[in-house]
Amino acid sequence: MSSLLGMLKHHYQTRENTALGRQCMLFFESTAVFSFVMTVASFFYQPKSVFVIAADAACLMFTVVLVILYHLRYLNIKGVFVALSFAVQAEISIHMIYLSTLGTTDASVLVLQDAFLSLMLIMILLVTLAVYTPIILSVLSFVTFVVCMVIANSAVITHFFPVYVVILAGIVIYDALAARGAMEIVKENLIAKKELREFIRVTGLSLEDIEEIVHLSRAGANNAEQTRMLLNRMDARLRENIVGGVLAVKAQNDSSRDNLMAAFPDLTPTQISICQLILQDKKLSEICRTLGKTDNNINVQRSKIRSSLNIPLEVPLKEALTEQLRLFMESEATDKKLFMRS
Repeated sequence: MSSLLGMLKHHYQTRENTALGRQCMLFFESTAVFSFVMTVASFFYQPKSVFVIAADAACLMFTVVLVILYHLRYLNIKGVFVALSFAVQAEISIHMIYLSTLGTTDASVLVLQDAFLSLMLIMILLVTLAVYTPIILSVLSFVTFVVCMVIANSAVITHFFPVYVVILAGIVIYDALAARGAMEIVKENLIAKKELREFIRVTGLSLEDIEEIVHLSRAGANNAEQTRMLLNRMDARLRENIVGGVLAVKAQNDSSRDNLMAAFPDLTPTQISICQLILQDKKLSEICRTLGKTDNNINVQRSKIRSSLNIPLEVPLKEALTEQLRLFMESEATDKKLFMRS
């Protein structure tokens, strides 16, 4: 028993290389087994004619052929699932129309039973993300039901018709919306995989390297040895680009900090750091995280900055800092020009 389960697990994990493909394969094979069991069982509880028996046999043979062609890799999973669905729907339609010709109450009940099987088949198609197939099968199912209602002229079938239409319409709408949403998810996943492959190609990193970088980042790794180890995993060109970019940003930040210290000599180093982050459009939570301070501490320092620089409460702090820094820089530039002339 365990060996059989192991074989099935290996089969489902290796036959398709995507989660969607494995899900479609599971439902395809389950539907094939269900179709086979229901067809055989119908011989014992449903009236039969030579034409119906021939249709059942043809459906069974077609199902076996689809399974064989799929496992021999001549057909893909979506194609065989759609083909099997049409075959099963055709078999159900033949059953319903034949039963409606019998004109008995028991036959009418069996027509409703097959109608429910048709609705179930359309719902199962959701896993294939086929947008149009459920709609086509819904039309076939609806036409079959109407034909049965006309032929049988049965109160049982006629009274059930409004309920059937509501359920069918709900299934079609649900299938269409769900398939569209699922297709968007699949598209986003494909884009993400493409971007990941491009990132791996450009950086020269492996998936294991990326996982280690994420792990170290979450762990708060910031010492020189760990940083050097991560940089060494990248190719030389990318490493030079990253180091050069970091140095450029650091130089820009140092220059910005020097200007702030010159413009606002009365502020403490901590207050200068807060001003620098405010001018970079950092939120309160980001400022707290960067400086290792609490919300209350940062808010107190902001109040002190306003008081030291005479900034009213109604004026946004970033706007006031930007304006005062601009005036200081213009004054410095003017003084420098006057000095050069003299």
